[in-house]
Amino acid sequence: MARSALVIGIARYSNFRNLEKTVNDAGAIAEILEQHGHYAIEPLPRKLAAGDENRYELDRDPKKEVKGIDLTTKLKTFLLE
Repeated sequence: MARSALVIGIARYSNFRNLEKTVNDAGAIAEILEQHGHYAIEPLPRKLAAGDENRYELDRDPKKEVKGIDLTTKLKTFLLE
């Protein structure tokens, strides 16, 4: 059975101060899980991996917003799979 991990790195918030380091921390966790734990990573926010149109990687742009509906949808999908 394949192991999957949902890795979320949200840096921008509308209700309180932004958290600049969360995206890099989430990226580091994703890399460890992928390389040493052999997990399939579901990142959020995400972008297509360079050179691999079938794989997503964490979008490390600290200005990237994650909308509540996107987070809810991704959580539901991830948990149902």
